[in-house]
Amino acid sequence: MEPAGLEPATAWGQSSSARATKVQYLQVLHAEHAPSGSRAGCCRFHGRYRSCGHSTGASARMTTMEQVHRLAVSEEIAVVAQSLQETLGQKLTAFAVGIKDPKAIGKYATGRQPRADTEARLRDLYRVTRLLLSEETPSTVRAWMIGANPQLNDEAPIEALHERRTAPVMRAAEAFVLGG
Repeated sequence: MEPAGLEPATAWGQSSSARATKVQYLQVLHAEHAPSGSRAGCCRFHGRYRSCGHSTGASARMTTMEQVHRLAVSEEIAVVAQSLQETLGQKLTAFAVGIKDPKAIGKYATGRQPRADTEARLRDLYRVTRLLLSEETPSTVRAWMIGANPQLNDEAPIEALHERRTAPVMRAAEAFVLGG
């Protein structure tokens, strides 16, 4: 989907008005696709921000963000819980999703069904974790989760997730994966 009021150019041309149109078009795309406060672009025209879904003429392959989202919604909850347990451990996973008993994570990993709210929070945590694992080791992911994060005003991502603030954590994870 293209930004409202601007059409993509198939050939940008060399005139100053064509260059101005291209710059305006790219700025609108960047504003629509980049996380709040990000200076990264959303595709090869805008920089290295990889989660943009609009086409740049290349193949319509799924982006990392789309793959992570698809995984988070399609995996069985037992697989989600098992992966989180292996990467973060039961205590951190339980804390992030607001569960008092860390052993419940192990029960979910073996097939017990969590409440809908807990399942949604597990899937959100899994989405963040899978994004980080696309570029980092499990030990780095764990350290990232518990460490102070400048994009979260030096709060640990695990604390923000505990308080149900998934969107800023996801943006911080995207920036980290991209080297920001």
